[in-house]
Amino acid sequence: MFYAAFLIILFTSFTILAWRNFHLSLVLFCGLLPTYLLRFSLGPLPTTALEIFTLILFSVWLLKKQWTSLPKLSFGRKPTSQLSWPALILILITLILATLHAPNIFTALGILKAYYLEPAIILILTLSTFKKTTDWTSAFIALAASAVVVALIGFAQYFTGLGFPLAWLAEHRVTSVFDFPNAVGLFLAPILSMLLVFLFSLPKLSFGRKQKIELSSTLIISIILISGAIILAQTEAAFLAIPAALFLTLLLSKVSRTTKFVSTALVLLALIGALTIPTIRTKILLHDVSGTARTQMWHETLSMLRDHPLLGAGLSSFPTVIAPYHDASYFEIFQYPHNIFLNIWVELGLPGLLAFLIISFFILKTLLPTKAQLWSQTQNRAELGRLMLLAAFFTIIIHGLVDVPFFKNDLAMLTALLLSATVYLNSQQTKVLPLAK
Repeated sequence: MFYAAFLIILFTSFTILAWRNFHLSLVLFCGLLPTYLLRFSLGPLPTTALEIFTLILFSVWLLKKQWTSLPKLSFGRKPTSQLSWPALILILITLILATLHAPNIFTALGILKAYYLEPAIILILTLSTFKKTTDWTSAFIALAASAVVVALIGFAQYFTGLGFPLAWLAEHRVTSVFDFPNAVGLFLAPILSMLLVFLFSLPKLSFGRKQKIELSSTLIISIILISGAIILAQTEAAFLAIPAALFLTLLLSKVSRTTKFVSTALVLLALIGALTIPTIRTKILLHDVSGTARTQMWHETLSMLRDHPLLGAGLSSFPTVIAPYHDASYFEIFQYPHNIFLNIWVELGLPGLLAFLIISFFILKTLLPTKAQLWSQTQNRAELGRLMLLAAFFTIIIHGLVDVPFFKNDLAMLTALLLSATVYLNSQQTKVLPLAK
């Protein structure tokens, strides 16, 4: 009864806020992505608080007729709607086929709603509402604030011992508000990469001295807390994904050749040094228990895909379809293959994998800087915005090589927000993004 009363008050308050100040409610939504963990049912239909927030925003958006302010969609530096619309149509057809192909259509429809339709709604709402760089600044602050809260809860869990799921109590790997430790790293890693890029570039930006001190202090504290939570969660893939993403971001920005050479040499030396340590070498080469489970799972997935190459398994159907191919009975069957390319292939088939590559190409085309010089005297905030997003996407892709960085409610929404910011960035002639005045 108390839980129901709490939800009623929560949703009523959010509805009133959305009606009175839609912009503020959408900014607040960016900091509420983990609320998908507040689960309940409306009659026979299971749902989450995050879904209800999305429904409220969409309903208010429709009633206030705010779709009239939706900008023309474009993914490249020049208007490329003639290229983006075929990709969107391909995605739509892919989703329909993946849903119909699934053994359990009811479950597939739930995944379609949570991981695709609702993030698409938020993408549309943000594009039609966030018209100024200050809007995106507010959205990013809300997102970063939610990451800090998740980190603080993780620290409290670690030091008090309270709230540990039984499955992770013995290992003492923090889960914070989530159900499993890797969820902490998957959510926090892209945000941490963006914060690090901003901190590294802050000395070259045109903020006042006092403002730089305040910003740097806030950033350092946030980075320490978020990094600490990832360490306590022991999300090993994030340990590699974040520095690798920052390194790629540096290489793809137009810093001097000397800087690139020195950075590459240092990374190679660090990698060689890491490989000389048996424990680290075992993990990097996927020779530990976790790595062995993944390589075995990839082998079984590829065997399954040889028989179902075009449509894969269908939405939310991998555990069912992979069962006949599962030889290593000493490993459990996971929900996904834990590789971003295989994840998409088994869920959406080859058309989905093609659509993913097309969208990735447009993202890269938009975000690759032309004149940016990270950590140089010519660094400006427009180029910083591109680099922040580039680092976030690189983190997601690299982390996704051994995990599942999209197929979860909060991660799907996070991806939609990053994609929306990328589309907005492209739509601006000045190419200015978050954290610019």
